[in-house]
Amino acid sequence: MPIQLQDRQDIAATIVTFNPDIGLLHKVFASVVKQVSQIYVIDNGSRNVEKIRNICLSDNVTFIGLERNEGIAAAFNVAFKKAENDGKEWLLTCDQDSIIPNNFIQSLTANIINHNENLNLAIICPNFFNRTTGVREYEGNTSRIINECISSGSLTRVKAWNQVGGFDEAMFIDGVDFEFCRRLRASGYDILLVPDVCLNHEIGNAQMYNLFGVKFLVLNHSSFRKYYIAQNIIYMDGKFNNGKVHIKSILKIIKQYLLVLFFEKKKIDKMNAISKGSIRGYIMCKNLRGH
Repeated sequence: MPIQLQDRQDIAATIVTFNPDIGLLHKVFASVVKQVSQIYVIDNGSRNVEKIRNICLSDNVTFIGLERNEGIAAAFNVAFKKAENDGKEWLLTCDQDSIIPNNFIQSLTANIINHNENLNLAIICPNFFNRTTGVREYEGNTSRIINECISSGSLTRVKAWNQVGGFDEAMFIDGVDFEFCRRLRASGYDILLVPDVCLNHEIGNAQMYNLFGVKFLVLNHSSFRKYYIAQNIIYMDGKFNNGKVHIKSILKIIKQYLLVLFFEKKKIDKMNAISKGSIRGYIMCKNLRGH
């Protein structure tokens, strides 16, 4: 079903915060606020929560503070439930450092009305310019169906979120959006990429390396993130394969170890986190088999 541009009242946005840079958060607000009817700020137990609350005083901004860090999946579910209760049809999900361009939503939805009406759209997503690699994520300018997308800058149908049971809070962070996309597709929904609408994107302290002519990206995530990356590699595999874990996922875990061993600092802490996360992922898969 195409989105009509006059249906702005049906489109809201959510920004999930966790100890954000307040100056940057102001810029994110300024970029989003005039493009949607409502912003839901879901705070995951930030230390600077009062400063966040103080910039959420506009009538079209709703602040919801969680007592502790419940993870991105739980925060998204809170936002989508609020959007559903408010009668919103679509929700734009933004990172706390996602500054969206002028007319972003208008550009994202401009060609939808002329698109195949047989599509059962759940997500409309933009392209990304990776400031670390200096390249766009997707080539070409023709809108097309893709298998998965990241949550930042994506416009998601609230009804679809409800029908697939929301985001999986067991995952906490990392891979949450890809797992959600898999369930959407399994339920007959489509994910539409609009590649000529581009959002700048940068992953933390990521660095490019060139080894024997092969270029690859090292993300330099914290031990905290390494734990959940490993957990969710194993868990996602098991979740969609009756609790069984395939060799492909084992190889992904080995790759995580090797990248830390050769290119990252705090090697012992990070490798311990990968080990613990992997074990936790296996336990979660075992529990899936038990059901």
